[in-house]
Order: sequence, then structure tokens, then C-alpha cells
Amino acid sequence: MKKTIALLLVLVVAASAAFALEFETSAGVGALYSYAYASSDDFAIDETYSGFGAKAFVDVTYLQVSVAYILEEETAGDVLDMSLLFKYPFGFSRFKLFPMAGVAYQMNLDYDEASAYSVRAGVGADIGIMESLYIRPTLILG
Repeated sequence: MKKTIALLLVLVVAASAAFALEFETSAGVGALYSYAYASSDDFAIDETYSGFGAKAFVDVTYLQVSVAYILEEETAGDVLDMSLLFKYPFGFSRFKLFPMAGVAYQMNLDYDEASAYSVRAGVGADIGIMESLYIRPTLILG
């Protein structure tokens, strides 16, 4: 019983701290270029894949959830990419820079055995054009 009360107390304090933070929300769409290199001694693989696609994301200050559809140029098959990235923005009102890290799942729509989870890390920036419009260049590895 004491452990349950202590856990509830910790959750209440953590929740109240989360509400004290200022959150900004945004959503967007865009185009992307994907480049991948696959190598394995076990399966005698040494290939490079690239493709173009479309991406949509929802962003809440410290978290970005995105879904992308990538048309692979080679025989790798089309990919539905879903990612959850944590980020820490800092900067000025019209320009913010943020490191990102998180996880992703790439669902290969042509070959089930080619689907995979991955860990990602990268950097991005929000460059304000108008008050509610900005450009977001990102570089993500993983």
C-alpha cells in the first residue's frame, strides 16, 4: 500500500511539472529524399537504395510524430515509415535549432521480411517565414 501511495505521489508531482511547461503544437507536410546503405556478411548484401517521398508530422514542443511514404528507386520496394522523435528546441522566436533522437519502424510494402525497427538521431531547425509558417530542414540518421 505504501508503494502505491508513493508511486501516485510521484506521478502527481511529475504531471504537475509537465503542465508547468509551455507547449507549442504544429503540424506539417513536406517532401523528402531517402538514402540507405545495407551491408551484411551473413546474407551477402552490399546495396544502396534511394528514393523520394512525402511526409506528414505532428509536433508538440519536445516530441515529433511523423509518417512518410517513400517510393524506392531500386528494387527495395515502397516503404511506409513511422517515427517517434524526442527533441529539445532552443533559439530565438523566428529561428529554433533542435537535436532529435527516437525510434522508427519502416514497413516495406512489397517485402514483409524487409520491414525493420531502427534508432534515429539527428538535428533540425525551424526557420520562421511568417508568424504561423516556417521551413523545417532536418537531417536524420538511423
